[in-house]
Amino acid sequence: MSSQGHSTRHPDSHGGQPVAEAANDQTGAWFEIYRAPAFPAATGRGDEWGWRLRAADGQIMAASAPHDFLEKCRSAVAALQAFAAGARIE
Repeated sequence: MSSQGHSTRHPDSHGGQPVAEAANDQTGAWFEIYRAPAFPAATGRGDEWGWRLRAADGQIMAASAPHDFLEKCRSAVAALQAFAAGARIE
């Protein structure tokens, strides 16, 4: 079980491996941070990091573009957690 209280792992159709989760106990939703193997020959880069916002049933509600560093990915999740609830729709 993670320190945030969510232990469910869902299969990833894109080959990424979940490495961290941050849960919202009120809605059952959580952010999943994962490492996705890149294809260095094609991109010139190594592994990339991404996040997915999952609903209580495991459905992916939102996902990120690739991040080249884990800390950039974690920062993006932290910003969403801090600001998204109050964001307006345009």
